[in-house]
Amino acid sequence: MSRHGKLSGLSIAEILVLGLMFGSAYGEVPADPKADALLGITIATQLAGLINPLKLQSELGAAVVAGVDLVMGFAGMVATFLSL
Repeated sequence: MSRHGKLSGLSIAEILVLGLMFGSAYGEVPADPKADALLGITIATQLAGLINPLKLQSELGAAVVAGVDLVMGFAGMVATFLSL
């Protein structure tokens, strides 16, 4: 398995763990809208890891992954500031 495949696998695993951790059947549902939004942003930031193998296909794929990584990195930064 390539490094890119491992990154995608880890991103999927993190999304599953977050879903189970905050799912109504197994864990705690976020108590307020702010916590719910932070959970959604945290899950969305994993998108760059999920599509990471796309950059091996072409230069356009690499540009798409870079753009998504930039946008999701900014979203993660906003989530961090909101959680303070």
